[in-house]
Amino acid sequence: MADKLRIADLIYRTRAEGAGERTALWLQGCSLRCAGCCNRDMFSLNLGHEITVDSLVEEIRQQGTCRLTVLGGEPLDQPEALTRFLRRYRESFGNMSDIWLFSGYTYQEIKGDRLKNECAGLCDILVSGRFVPALSPDSRVWIGSSNQEIRSFTPRGTAYIEEWPRNKFDIDIHISDNEVRINGWPLDT
Repeated sequence: MADKLRIADLIYRTRAEGAGERTALWLQGCSLRCAGCCNRDMFSLNLGHEITVDSLVEEIRQQGTCRLTVLGGEPLDQPEALTRFLRRYRESFGNMSDIWLFSGYTYQEIKGDRLKNECAGLCDILVSGRFVPALSPDSRVWIGSSNQEIRSFTPRGTAYIEEWPRNKFDIDIHISDNEVRINGWPLDT
């Protein structure tokens, strides 16, 4: 099983990528390349950097945020390494772990691929489906377009779905060293 993930970005303590304060992990590389994607710079597999699964889990653990959102690029284009990472993440945080996965693959495509399905099953929430600009923005916060589906794989995920907020778009501003980073969806509907 793969031991390294190719990542594009990692932001700690964001509220713009899911419920509560969480770590957002963007994986580098996308075979789907949806038209209108806001992360086109994450399409290429030649960009970003590699990190071992164990190093990444430890880095996130040291930050103390047990909630995690995995986005991309396309996270399920690295299913072996991502599955290994999610298992280690769950082991590290135990019952406190809270994992959301955003994928451009449809749920049918994910179910039809053993590795992708195994990976998705390690998450509390799966948001799946191609981004479609004509169906954007969706009224559900954190969802890019209205064709995308939300699935739960745990009781915690089911609770999130039942309470899913609408019409709220957030951005986070992170300032550190000589860098200012803006994260989230600043559009207002």
